Amino acid sequence: MAKKQIFEEGTDRFFRDRWKEKTIEEEGHLPQHHTVPETEAPKEAEEEEKEASEIENKKAVDIYLEMYAAIDDDEELQPLLADLDRAIVHYATASKIYSHSKQELVTGKESAEKDKEESDLAKHLAHNAVISALSALSRAYVKKRGANLWRVKIDDGTGDRHRIAKWVKEVAPFVSDKINGV
Repeated sequence: MAKKQIFEEGTDRFFRDRWKEKTIEEEGHLPQHHTVPETEAPKEAEEEEKEASEIENKKAVDIYLEMYAAIDDDEELQPLLADLDRAIVHYATASKIYSHSKQELVTGKESAEKDKEESDLAKHLAHNAVISALSALSRAYVKKRGANLWRVKIDDGTGDRHRIAKWVKEVAPFVSDKINGV
């Protein structure tokens, strides 16, 4: 008597294929399930990933625009926003340099290890500068106008470095264009 097998759509192909082999070995019948051909799956995944990235980028820019609108023309807060803008662009640049030095290390360039260490330190310091500028702006805003929801939206109010970095990477092109007058 054949064992009853359960097939769930979207499971790992290895397990699906193994289940199929086992069912055939036991002379069972294969249920007909709609599966995405292997050639289509990566395209759909890429499109979904691209859409998710666009949504995240839009959310990051929306948070930045909310922050920008809340500050308005406040003479005390404008310099702090300008500091944050410079820190964001600097961090994005440092991240690109770090990424480049990491690639060079993989390709076997002799001086790449030292370059990677230096660029990692520069990226870390630039990230600290972003967090410092963001915190200074947030504290000044709260002191002057009250609660600010944009800070909570950036890092859930936890100060999570990873979430802040992700937000900065998404908003950096927009801020760079703003600084350069594009």
